[in-house]
Parts: sequence; C-alpha cells; structure tokens
Amino acid sequence: MAKTTKKSSQTKTQTHVHEAKLTWLPDKTFELEIIIPQDEIKKTYEDILAEAVKTTTVKGFRKGKAPKNLVEQQIGKASLYEEVVQHVVTHAYFHAVKQHNLHPIMNPVVTPIAMPEDKDWIVKASACEAPEVKLGDYKGAIKGLKAKSSIWTPDKGTPKPEEKEAEQSSPSLDEIFDELLKNAEVEIPKMLLEQEANRLLTQLIDQVQAVGMTIQQYLENKGKTQESLRAEYAQAARKTLQLEFILAKISQENSIAVTDKEIEDIVAKNQDPYAKKALESQDQRAYLALILRKQKTIDFLKSL
Repeated sequence: MAKTTKKSSQTKTQTHVHEAKLTWLPDKTFELEIIIPQDEIKKTYEDILAEAVKTTTVKGFRKGKAPKNLVEQQIGKASLYEEVVQHVVTHAYFHAVKQHNLHPIMNPVVTPIAMPEDKDWIVKASACEAPEVKLGDYKGAIKGLKAKSSIWTPDKGTPKPEEKEAEQSSPSLDEIFDELLKNAEVEIPKMLLEQEANRLLTQLIDQVQAVGMTIQQYLENKGKTQESLRAEYAQAARKTLQLEFILAKISQENSIAVTDKEIEDIVAKNQDPYAKKALESQDQRAYLALILRKQKTIDFLKSL
C-alpha cells in the first residue's frame, strides 16, 4: 500500500516555497507531486527573456538592443517556456528530494499534471532508490563451489604435478556470479529495469545500423520477434543490475574501498595525455573508483 507524506520547503537563495507530496510505491519507487508557485514561474520567464534579449538579433536593431516584446515574438513563447520548465522543474525536484531525504539512483521521469500559463504548476516526478539486498550465505556457496571444482573426476584427466594446485579451487567468474544470484534476494525497481533494458536495446540498434542492417533484418536473421528480443534484453538487464547491487552490498559489508592513492597511481600510469586530462574531473575519478571497487570485490570473492 502506498505511503504518502507532504512537506513544504524554502530555499536559501529564493523565497519560493514548493509543496511536495511524497508517495512510496512498491520496489523502492517513489512519486513526488510538486507544486511550483506562479511567481517563481513568472520570474524565471522574465529572467530567461532578459538573457535572450542580450543575445538575440532582431532586424532593425543592434544585437541586445531590441525591445523585449519583439524578442519574445521572434523566439516564441513556447520555446521560452521550454527553458522555464527545465529550470523550475529541475530546481523544484532536487529541492523536494533534499527535503524528503531521498536518495534516487536515476533521473526522474517527469509528467505534467497541470501547467496553465497564469497559475501554479503541478508536476509529478517518479524515480527510485537502491533496492534492498539480502546476500544469503554467498561465502559458503563460493567455498562449496571451489571444493566441488577440486574434486577429481575421470573427465578431467590426470593433471600434471605443476597443474594440480592451479586447477584446484578455481571456479570461473560466471560460476561465482551464478552462486551470488542464487543466494541473494534483490528486487529491481521496475522503472530502473525498463531504463536498463532500453539502454541495452538502443546499444544493439546502434550496432546493427553501423553494419548497414535494419533492426527488422536483424530480427529475421536471428529468428526473433520484437517481443522476444525485448524479453531477452529485460532478462539480461535484470541480471546485470542484480549483480551490480549484490557486488556493491558485498563491498559495503566487507569494507572494500578505493583510496585516493590507488586512483592517483592509475592516472599517473596513463600515457594518453587526453585520457589523463579527462581523469582530472571529479566525475571521471568517481567512475574510476567504482570500477576499481568492483574489481577489488571480485578479487575478494575469488580469494574466499
């Protein structure tokens, strides 16, 4: 059953108050119904129009010197309001997220409920938080997998002395991942699953088009339908996301972290000046840290 709470909030930099009603849905999905005051919409519209006046050239006037009404007429109210929507909705959403202490893991899906020109706007923003993960006895399962792989069977042949130790207790990474999935419980939010499946499908379409095929030709060649392809990619998306959350939980529970020095060492070893320059950004370093943490977690699992 959905749980609903309501809060009003006020920013430090503006006097506008946003009323945001929070509704929790299943699988850690939430909806925010946000009211954006008309005075904020009007002020934002005027600010955007004022900036447009500075950069727009209107016939008969020097750049930046045309009257506002002519600039507004030339650009069009619809285009100006597109910028207003992007600005005020983004601001209101992030403010509501902060006020309700939410931790979304994806960009919101925003749906307009009421957006009259001369009244308050009401929009709905939907997103989700990270799902709860119950790992189960993954350590015991992996140790059991290693013990099983070390048992000799006739089909393995007779290993050479130097290969004997190396072959023992060495399940593949896919086998380890399968054990993690068997033992863990994690419900992926539906909207996150759809987003990941769409990403994978878009990637496939790009690859297909790159070799001069249409998606229909690809489907006929593979003997698949659009429905079967989407189902296949939804399953792949679910597995990918489940593993990501499982590995993140294992990292957390075992205090697996990446130090600044580890990141600096990798950046220093990179010989590509463009890549090295890109790695100076905080976003790229954060992404690199995630990759390193994942690899350290996999190494930890292999060492069990």
